[in-house]
Amino acid sequence: VTGYLMKMPFKEGADVKKDDVLFEIDPRPYAAQLDAAKAAVAQNEANVRYAKATNLRFKELDKKQKGAVSERELDQYQAQEDQAIANLNLAKANLASAKLNLDWTVIKAPIDGHISRYFLTVGNLVNQDTTQLTTLVSMDPMYVYFDMDEPTLLRIKRAINEGRIKRAKEGSEVPIQISLPGEDGYPNAGTINFVDNQINPGTGSISVRGVLSNPKPKNGTHLIVPGMFVRVRLPI
Repeated sequence: VTGYLMKMPFKEGADVKKDDVLFEIDPRPYAAQLDAAKAAVAQNEANVRYAKATNLRFKELDKKQKGAVSERELDQYQAQEDQAIANLNLAKANLASAKLNLDWTVIKAPIDGHISRYFLTVGNLVNQDTTQLTTLVSMDPMYVYFDMDEPTLLRIKRAINEGRIKRAKEGSEVPIQISLPGEDGYPNAGTINFVDNQINPGTGSISVRGVLSNPKPKNGTHLIVPGMFVRVRLPI
């Protein structure tokens, strides 16, 4: 939501847990809107009770004394009751929206991860959906993106169709081996969890994504960092 930044309780460059509070925006305007929405709901509830009572009263009068109330008046009182109920539903929807806006003044971490620096300081104006406050990246597991060239893809597909390569069963994991800069061989194991559905005509390749664990050792740090270059080997 839009508002002035009041608190930034996290430490720059730290590991944060899901639902940790990262930022707090001045909640006072949204608390006032919530109070106004609650009052509107109470007002419309009273209008509904009055409209229902009035409608019922004239319906009963029409039953006891036929012709005492015209058909037009009966339709009018029924319409007033329906309108009061609709206004109440609208007020409840506005109340739910006001609650959400107040909740959004407290910005929490959506995932476990490693957080960057402050992009703003306390007192700055935050604009809804446009102001970037910081970045948060997931550290474990880690995704590895790589491209497979079109000739290799065709060679693999032909080998699968001819039975020379056993196709992985639906839902089974296809292993990959990963090497970090400075490592000998491919000591890190991962699996493919996504293959794109079309060839990029500009590069003649198809995008593939693997996933591997990147645990944080006790009294240590995560080995792999987002944006790092790695080598990928796909055993066939």
